[in-house]
Amino acid sequence: MLGVDKKAVRKGIAHHYKHFAPQTGAAEGEKIISPDDYLEKMIQLPIDQPPNEPSHKIDYIKSLLDQNSPYAKYAHLIERGVGENPRSLKRFINLLAFLGRLADTIKEATNDPHVKQHFVPALYLTWAIIVFRYPDEYNRIRGNPSRLFRYQRQARVTDQSEGADNDKPATEIDDRLRAVLAEGP
Repeated sequence: MLGVDKKAVRKGIAHHYKHFAPQTGAAEGEKIISPDDYLEKMIQLPIDQPPNEPSHKIDYIKSLLDQNSPYAKYAHLIERGVGENPRSLKRFINLLAFLGRLADTIKEATNDPHVKQHFVPALYLTWAIIVFRYPDEYNRIRGNPSRLFRYQRQARVTDQSEGADNDKPATEIDDRLRAVLAEGP
């Protein structure tokens, strides 16, 4: 099985073979190698996945999660933070499962109650969304957890002038990320 974006593959094929000149006697602009013909030779049984309807996205996300998952009640945040692409959602759920297991291992290994109180599923979820979808924000926050808390405070302020910090203002944070930060613990 091969999951591809046909439009992107067509563009890649056309770009890769752009230097080939049309054959003698071919119509003007006709390519020697047609991206559609190329794909047709490679893919014998094409199965197009229909897009997820907005009303079904939350159900789809919950279906990817274990029924007893502590993240199931945050499916709306996953949808908001990660987006609509089914493949991206599946990849995100895999990352979330990994980060959750890693965080639980760290939590079990520490005796510091202050550290343990911050190891909660909603924090894992918020962090996983940042790691997965917002690499620039991840790099700004990594090694400086207080910045995450400042971003959360700023995202929760309705009048952005009230939440001014010396850090990047919440108005410069992506709207999807701001919504996740505003709602998460």
